[in-house]
Amino acid sequence: MFRYALVGLGAAAVLLAMPMVSNTAGAKNYTLRYSDLGPPRGPRAGALMWWADELKSRSNGQITIKFFWGQSLV
Repeated sequence: MFRYALVGLGAAAVLLAMPMVSNTAGAKNYTLRYSDLGPPRGPRAGALMWWADELKSRSNGQITIKFFWGQSLV
């Protein structure tokens, strides 16, 4: 009985770990749209642009941010 429980626990661990395996062949690129109230200058805009650059570099270019300054998206 203990053997079946151990096999079941092992199978559950493998099934839970499967989504963690990265598949770079099927990787998609995403472009997120970000609308901001203010103009593209100043410390807040600089921080947002830094955040977008970090997001792009940490995701290996798969996630990019497209800014719409001065509520031009709405």
